[in-house]
Amino acid sequence: MIKGKVVVGILPTYNLKNEDNDPYQDKASFVRMYEQRIIEAGAIPIGLLNNNIENYFDICDAYVWPGGNSIQKDFYKVFEDAIKNHKPFLGICLGMQAMATYFNILEDNKKNKELSFYETYEANKESKPYLVRLEEEKISNHSHYVTKDEEKIENAKHKVKIEKGTIMDDIYKTDTINVPSMHTYIVARVPKSLTISSRTEDGTIESVEYTKNGACMLGVQYHPELIKDYKIFNWLVERSLDKYKILVNKEYKIPNNLYFKIVTYDSKCPSIDKRESLMEESVYYAFLELKKAMKEKGYEIDLQSGYRYTIDQEELFNRIVEEKGIEHTNMFVAKPRHSEHETGLAIDVCACIDGKWNFESDEDLNILFSYLHSIISDYGFILRYPKGKEDITGYGYEPWHLRYVGSKEFAKEIMDNNLTLEEASNSYTLRYSKK
Repeated sequence: MIKGKVVVGILPTYNLKNEDNDPYQDKASFVRMYEQRIIEAGAIPIGLLNNNIENYFDICDAYVWPGGNSIQKDFYKVFEDAIKNHKPFLGICLGMQAMATYFNILEDNKKNKELSFYETYEANKESKPYLVRLEEEKISNHSHYVTKDEEKIENAKHKVKIEKGTIMDDIYKTDTINVPSMHTYIVARVPKSLTISSRTEDGTIESVEYTKNGACMLGVQYHPELIKDYKIFNWLVERSLDKYKILVNKEYKIPNNLYFKIVTYDSKCPSIDKRESLMEESVYYAFLELKKAMKEKGYEIDLQSGYRYTIDQEELFNRIVEEKGIEHTNMFVAKPRHSEHETGLAIDVCACIDGKWNFESDEDLNILFSYLHSIISDYGFILRYPKGKEDITGYGYEPWHLRYVGSKEFAKEIMDNNLTLEEASNSYTLRYSKK
């Protein structure tokens, strides 16, 4: 993430024709349509270069492997990062073919464990057993030359039938789409690990998916960027925010593999933790925008408590037990490893009323919180412990406790329907770890 925005890494296309041995023709290029679609989806595109491609992984939230003319073996490292760290991946044309090839090589490696992944890749590089040219299969109406001319793009379209219960079905919510095609190869062999999610009327595979172990990878043979297919690029960005859909409560503790970048925040409000104010980086930028919106309506809010180290949560829990007893504490304070504050995604908001900072309930503060709750979903926040849901959340009503869930769409779904994160987990897949 950069300043609260999803970062999508785009793989380049390499110029393979250099008959004059011109050093200035040895270049990588990026098609601006892919860049534009990602920007329109609200994310930041960055170009990835071949050398030491893994250097980009820490700043990328998702990947696009676009159409092109050759599969560079070092690009396969992107698949490894996407699978390991649950980053969404979108392969387009060549990108889908590369995806099918990658999982075919993995499958073949299980049969011949003496060879490494890249040795298997090199052994099959020339024969291309996983792909086949269209003319060899006597398939037509897939390879088209297009320009910016709308008529040429329209002539390149064909119908694609989508399978139910797939990523494609979730994206388009229809059984048939009409999309442009301009490829010369098709996938000849689909590995068992991939799901075929759509085909053309002649049976050609138009999309494959990999969703095992939390992965979110989609490869499409057609070209969504040509028709300004916002749905598929919006899907990529939305799925990048799934990492914020974490369920932490009395039953579920913080996942062991959780990692977020924590940053320092300068708050005017005195901290309950008596330490510097901290929060996750994307929460930081979302909260700044939320503060600004509240200020425009004449309300001043700030951070009273944000990220806590586990030791701080333990000290807080024990202190409240001493001050107010175990029954009160269990109703309002989480045990260590079960507090959302330990993720960096939860914030306790305080308000300045008549020059005094406070978050205890009174009439003026209730009016402020009421307005706050009406706009927080626009910034990716939800009210984590709503009134009347104590039996579900396990905690009392806390109008000051906001939780960042990343996706504004997800936040709006929760707030508009007066749901808790626990209730939303019935419709959405959330990350969690049991006690």
